[in-house]
Amino acid sequence: MVSAATLAAFRYGYGPRPDGAKVRDAAGLLASLPDAGLPFTDDWDTRYAIFEMIRQARRDRDRGVDGSMQRSRSANRAFAQYLRRDQRRAVQAAMESPTGFDQRLLAFWIDHFTAAQTFPRLSLALPHMHATAIGPHITGRFKDMLRAVITHPAMVMYLDQGRSFGPNSPAGLERGRGLNENLARELLELHTLGVDAGYTQTDVRELAELLTGLAHGPDGYAFYRGRVEPGPETVMGRTYHSDRPGIEPIAQVLDDLAAHPETAQHLARKLVVHFLGAPAPRDLVADMADAYLAADTRLTALYDVMLHDPRAWHPQAVKARTPFEFVVAALRAAGTDPAQLSGLRPREVNRDFLQPLAQMGQPLWRPQGPDGWPEAPEAWITPVGLSARLRWSDGFAKRMLGGSDPRDFLDTAVGDAASPTLRFAVAGAEDRIEGHVIVLASPEFNRR
Repeated sequence: MVSAATLAAFRYGYGPRPDGAKVRDAAGLLASLPDAGLPFTDDWDTRYAIFEMIRQARRDRDRGVDGSMQRSRSANRAFAQYLRRDQRRAVQAAMESPTGFDQRLLAFWIDHFTAAQTFPRLSLALPHMHATAIGPHITGRFKDMLRAVITHPAMVMYLDQGRSFGPNSPAGLERGRGLNENLARELLELHTLGVDAGYTQTDVRELAELLTGLAHGPDGYAFYRGRVEPGPETVMGRTYHSDRPGIEPIAQVLDDLAAHPETAQHLARKLVVHFLGAPAPRDLVADMADAYLAADTRLTALYDVMLHDPRAWHPQAVKARTPFEFVVAALRAAGTDPAQLSGLRPREVNRDFLQPLAQMGQPLWRPQGPDGWPEAPEAWITPVGLSARLRWSDGFAKRMLGGSDPRDFLDTAVGDAASPTLRFAVAGAEDRIEGHVIVLASPEFNRR
């Protein structure tokens, strides 16, 4: 019989640690969440300065300016060091979390607001968005998170909002530029209402017109009044006036979308599918949505209702660990000191984490589209993906676990979820390396 503590560690965390906290119920998981979310110390100015260094070095190189190649190498080195620091920090934070629930929620909302690293400037901006626009709001109100994300330079860059001009705005008429609907479409389809919420192409276009003026700059988000499409815009039956100061009309439409009943249903359904599996029970989704709306979009209302439902604690594991979850769970079960990651050189971070994650099918922060990573177990448990997990497990066992008893590792990594068959296989392994690999390759370790 799988205990509640094991179930909580697998389903709602990144797996157990030898010294980790154990929670056995909804109250324990909710109590483990930080009141003020997950803020990180971060510096937009430094990130922007690094990008400007890269851009200027490229300009100098193209013009044949003396010393440009050296400056280009220095700029690219600074960029790589900063990026590797961000990547290490993501793994370290998941390893360090006492229960893992806070970091699993952070990962869920990062995926909900997917923006992929597709060029250097976005690679620098994206972790900043995670740290400052998403992390601080995981226990706060969704409308605050939505405002912070939609106005963040990373989302503006990713969905080409800086290229959107009101066709009849002064800047649009002068430059012959028009709308880009990417942000408006994803805002409705993915971030708030959901694909089947009944909005129309007219809603998308009018929202895109309302968003004109939103861009990014040295100080973060920027707003250019000259790009704003003149006149009122109507989105989902509500009219907004673009002649109000600054981003006030944008903030208003974002608040309205966050508090829309379809958004409440969409968010509740996604959370249930992510943690409990599909299909999401309609009554549970409805109860979660009602609580969210009654709490002024506070996200803890969603978590509370979901976790207190008996179905949240059913013993059957129906989801598959993603590659990132798999790697972090292995590190936690091994009792790896998070500080060890700080000493890794960029080449080692790439060898031990980034390349293997990509080979397993989940390159870090690089999903293929704005809809994020798939939830279906069959998307992750594939011949290619399993082969990559086995290769990583063999290397991990040799580097990190060779001197330990695989039976002890099994007790930590899988606990009372281990079947008699798995215990027999580990006990009968030819050597310790094989025993550890058997644990890491087992269905019990790869499901949640």
